[in-house]
Amino acid sequence: MFIAACDVDNPLVGPNGAAAVYGPQKGARPVDIEDLDAALSRLADVLARDLRVDVQGQPGAGAAGGLGAGLMALVHAALRPGVEVVFHEVGLARKLAAADLVVTGEG
Repeated sequence: MFIAACDVDNPLVGPNGAAAVYGPQKGARPVDIEDLDAALSRLADVLARDLRVDVQGQPGAGAAGGLGAGLMALVHAALRPGVEVVFHEVGLARKLAAADLVVTGEG
């Protein structure tokens, strides 16, 4: 099973989708965002039709401009919060259970 670290829950398309949220950060104009969103919607339709995987409304599908959708559709990846993935990989629960003191920091 593939697990992808993903810290956003944006869907692929729509007002909270990849184009609408991340497009302006990359310099996309409103007309560009409409075109990008339509293209991502078409991609979702093709993935649903050909691979029988519905990614259009899935949380995280819009991550990295649609990479989340691609990972879900093409390699059946499960998207998990990055901190969850790291904590699991380093065995944090086991280490915390054996600790006498835990010091944390933020920022």
